[in-house]
Amino acid sequence: MEAGAAHDEVTGLLDGKTIQPYKLRVNVCLQGEPAEWYQNWKARGFVGSVKDAVLMAFQAFQEKLTEQDLKRAQLKTLTSPGE
Repeated sequence: MEAGAAHDEVTGLLDGKTIQPYKLRVNVCLQGEPAEWYQNWKARGFVGSVKDAVLMAFQAFQEKLTEQDLKRAQLKTLTSPGE
């Protein structure tokens, strides 16, 4: 879901039941380097708010994990005996 997207209810296609979208509230105090990173990113115009920074960090982390999973799967394919 994109930043700022509406959190509407979604109706299931098969059973017609209402599905609540995932929602997470993050309440954290950053100190030290992470706080400095945020201030630097904001000053440079990379992020406009803490919410933007958190969403971008989650996206970057997910992309990194997906990349690692793909590499692991490729390695497994290359090292497994052929059929």
